[in-house]
Amino acid sequence: MKKRVAHLIVAMICLAALAACSGQASPALTVTPGPTGTPTPASGADVSLGARQRVDAGGFSFQAPQGFAVQVHAAQATIRNTDDTIVIAFAMTPRKDSSQTADKELVAFMAKVSNFVDAFKAGTPRTASVGQLPGLGVNVTGSLFGVKNTGQILLVDTGKAGFFTAFAFVVDGANGNRWETGGRQVVDAIVNSIEFFEPVGSQ
Repeated sequence: MKKRVAHLIVAMICLAALAACSGQASPALTVTPGPTGTPTPASGADVSLGARQRVDAGGFSFQAPQGFAVQVHAAQATIRNTDDTIVIAFAMTPRKDSSQTADKELVAFMAKVSNFVDAFKAGTPRTASVGQLPGLGVNVTGSLFGVKNTGQILLVDTGKAGFFTAFAFVVDGANGNRWETGGRQVVDAIVNSIEFFEPVGSQ
């Protein structure tokens, strides 16, 4: 139960940090249970993705694994598995001016996350891609209420729509390697499914 509560809070932290970077109020997280009885995939080959989910205000869509719960709020979304050991949050933050760059946005986002996550550490940023667009990625670790997590942050400049950020956190588990043995494959499958389009309602 402690891990379950801690990771639900991680989901809220993801959204709070994303909202802080965009200057928006932090949205409330409504827990939407996913179908029961479907085990979390253990490897990339076992990831079975469900129907495509659109985030119209954010201008992106994705597919979540079967059995995962999805929550969409405005230009943000969170995905979590049934035991809350894998959580990934997405958001599109609008471009404010021409001085913004992916590098600066990534640094700003990591600074926000470090305010919420204990012992937060980030590796060296690397090139990465989301939805066929080039961007930046960084491996991260941290803990919440003593629960250690490993994950990654991805950030892409989508152009006119703004900056797309993905933040994935996976509970390390008893063996300390859930990210390596299944979490990363699940996150990669979700990220690889992302498609971008013109946000609905944009000018």
